[in-house]
Amino acid sequence: EPPTREEIDQVASLVSTITARDMLGDSPAPSDRIVQYTDVYDGDDYTICLFQVPKGARLPMHNHPGMHVLSKVLFGELSVD
Repeated sequence: EPPTREEIDQVASLVSTITARDMLGDSPAPSDRIVQYTDVYDGDDYTICLFQVPKGARLPMHNHPGMHVLSKVLFGELSVD
């Protein structure tokens, strides 16, 4: 059963409070030119993962059928073209 709008809004509210320190501790911002992926939690109902995307790196546009995706930028900025 898909999540309700209220459930998504509750999770989005929690995601908005996450800081870089919560996810990375005292580690510096990523500086390598490669995208790094860390699985934080993988359960039956949802997955939490961390992508470290260095300045100038790009992720190809892609789709997540049947999923809701919530993103939080911890360093820098994100643009969607």
